[in-house]
Amino acid sequence: MAYQTAPGNPRNVSVSVRPSYGPPNRPRPIQQNPNARPQQKAIPVKRKRRKEREYFFIMRRGVCFLMMVFSLIWIAIILLNYLNILPNYTSFLVEKDLTPLDERLETDTGELDDDGNAIMLPYVDQSKYISMMDPIYGGISAILKQPMVDANGVSLSPFYDEMYEKIMGAPEEEVEAEAADEEPEEAPELTEEELLAQAREQDPMMMVAKIAFPYFPVALVVSALGAVLIFILSLFSMFGRRIFKGFFIFALIMVLAGVMTFIGGFVASGVFSGAPKYLDDGVTLVSVIDFTKALDFLTGAFTAPPATAIDPEIDVAPIPLVSGYGTLAVLVAPIVIMLLALFARRKVPYSIFDK
Repeated sequence: MAYQTAPGNPRNVSVSVRPSYGPPNRPRPIQQNPNARPQQKAIPVKRKRRKEREYFFIMRRGVCFLMMVFSLIWIAIILLNYLNILPNYTSFLVEKDLTPLDERLETDTGELDDDGNAIMLPYVDQSKYISMMDPIYGGISAILKQPMVDANGVSLSPFYDEMYEKIMGAPEEEVEAEAADEEPEEAPELTEEELLAQAREQDPMMMVAKIAFPYFPVALVVSALGAVLIFILSLFSMFGRRIFKGFFIFALIMVLAGVMTFIGGFVASGVFSGAPKYLDDGVTLVSVIDFTKALDFLTGAFTAPPATAIDPEIDVAPIPLVSGYGTLAVLVAPIVIMLLALFARRKVPYSIFDK
């Protein structure tokens, strides 16, 4: 700021002279700091636009119809088991009549027909069919801790109750060990119950059996609910324009439940055959879950009884308890639905409207 001496001032006192900024209403200029950084312009952010799809989905009605049919077959099997209709085609397990064909003779009734010939009755197959409702009632009874009985007080799940007792069973009896310094010259022969208890301890698959068998009826019910949901979704997909999802997930749950049901039935077949047990050599252990017999278990309903009597020293005895057609449907139907679910929707480009 400059200092000047005002004229006519005898004391020669310096006074400050302010610069003129023009009219009083003019805004005062802003002094910029020379050390301040130059202000940078904000860079606009470019937002990535969502790429629009060039296609849309529609439901394949033919595939939905097939899924509805297979789910309906699954539901029909449960209903037929509940109504006890056609048990030889819908049963869960079959206790086969292994009487050789050459021993299936006709029975003479002692009566004569109009022509004087003896009236002969054909041999009646003695196979027993175990319904799917048997393990379902047994599983409900095990969960609720209450017996499921009919009006006469008879259990609705006799087979499941018997197998459950054999698999889970009572606590194994401990054999008292003798003193080491008083070993007998010959080891005492074990009883049948002690041999069974020893085989159960040494069979590694008994733990799997104790887990799978009590809970496979629950898996069977879950699979039935999945079949109902797939049936409803398939029906709506055929008569509506809405896109439905979830077929593959429901079918996958049904497949897992079907595998669980197969293991439960396979365990029951092994226990019914007396496994776990030792063979006559006393060394070879037959496991309660012998996967070498899995194919025989699945296809046992299609095989015919032996033509002649079986020689145990030469021939392999067939499995007495095999899967029924209902078990095969529980396994096959969900797999087919899961494969069809991959083709339930079809892509259609928007370009079709340009034509």
